Amino acid sequence: MAGLIGAAVAAISGLGGGALTLLGQSKHLRQQHDRDGERWRDGTRLDAYSSLLASSKQLSNALWKAADQLRDAGSSADDCQTRHEEAHDAWTQFSAAAAKVSIAGTPAVAEAVDVLRGAMYNWQMVCTAWTKAVLANDQTDSESFNRDFEAAAEAKHPADRAFERAARKTLGMDD
Repeated sequence: MAGLIGAAVAAISGLGGGALTLLGQSKHLRQQHDRDGERWRDGTRLDAYSSLLASSKQLSNALWKAADQLRDAGSSADDCQTRHEEAHDAWTQFSAAAAKVSIAGTPAVAEAVDVLRGAMYNWQMVCTAWTKAVLANDQTDSESFNRDFEAAAEAKHPADRAFERAARKTLGMDD
């Protein structure tokens, strides 16, 4: 009888130990899965933020080139139109990158990119209005357009910096 009781205790102990091992492994697997998910999310965010920064720089470059073309009295209408189209294409890339950030980013980053998108849009619209005036041979407001363009370019800097700060904070790189 004592042997039977001993065997039963050993069997129960073995089952209990096995169950504890399974629970420990399950917890470890859940933790590993969570860490993998966090790494994937952070990588996705980093890619989105990097893409936005690159497209923002490309749009800025395209807008400055368009403005240089508009300032040049010797520019043809075709040259001005080409630069405007390049700026519009850069805007399209920037807008797509901003949408990706809005989806992948934290609420703080999404808010910051929305402000940046607004500032870049305003800058783009000043350049568009200036281009339309030049193409219509209306040079009366050229200096006014130039001032508005410069002001819009300057106005985007705080939004640019705010986005970068929010992105760094989200990624844990705000040392």
